[in-house]
Formats: sequence, structure tokens, C-alpha cells
Amino acid sequence: DILYPGYKYNMFDLQAAIGICQLEKIEKFWKRRKEIVEQYNQAFSEEPALKLLSTSKENKPAYHLYVVVIKTEMLKADRDQIMNAIQAEGIGIGIHFRSIPQHPYYIKKYGYKKGSLPNAEYVSERVLSLPLYPAMTEKDVESVIQAVRKVLHFYYK
Repeated sequence: DILYPGYKYNMFDLQAAIGICQLEKIEKFWKRRKEIVEQYNQAFSEEPALKLLSTSKENKPAYHLYVVVIKTEMLKADRDQIMNAIQAEGIGIGIHFRSIPQHPYYIKKYGYKKGSLPNAEYVSERVLSLPLYPAMTEKDVESVIQAVRKVLHFYYK
């Protein structure tokens, strides 16, 4: 929850030293993440209940997160039920976006309420981030794909 406005810039020396060493591997990490994204895109492109995010050819994506929008209107479950079922399959996933009307600071300071930003709220209630990290093995990637497909197919209307 965002309770107060501000920034969080607290990195200490050890983190900086690790970060500098990681910069030597950045291109290798990026290439591996790109491979995983391509595998996910191919595997999920035919799933009607998933909307995949697109990238522009003019930009080089960081491939930091692999975010999908779950079209819950096609399923007998909401995002949290889908998330819990995927986690029960042994897959760690995250939610990296909550719309402004869900944060106490913006509610109190600016009077946002449910329905204030319907598009942002729609996405906020439906996004998941699937695992995406350079050390993922082909088996890891396939496990994610199979778990997501299994859960979605179980909950299709």
C-alpha cells in the first residue's frame, strides 16, 4: 500500500558492489530472458483467456517481468483464485500493479474511489507476473507453461 508519497532510494555499498559485477552479465541475462519471453509468447498466444502484452519494435524491452492479463470474464474464477491455483502447482508468481484507487494515500489525498479509473482497475484486478529470470532452465519454463494451461483449462466456462 502507498500510504505517503515519496521515493525509496536506499541502496547500500554491498548492493552497489554486487550490481556493478552483475553489469558484466547484463547482455547474457537479457538474451536468456528474451528466449523465455519468446517461449511464453508462443505457448500462450492461443490461450483465449490470456492477453499478452506487446512491445514496440522501436524499443528494446528489458524483459524484467512477464505480465499477462487474465480475461476472468471467460473463466469461473477471479485472478486471485487463478493465482492461488498456479501457486499450488509449485509456480511462484507475483502481482506488480495495483491501481491508484486501491492505495490509501490516493484515496485520502485525492478522493479516488472504486470506479474512478475503470481501465486501470480492470487491469489491476487481472494481471499476474509469471516467473522470468535468467537462471530458469527449460524444465522450469515448461513447468510454468503447463501449470498455467492446466489451471486455465480447469476454470474455463
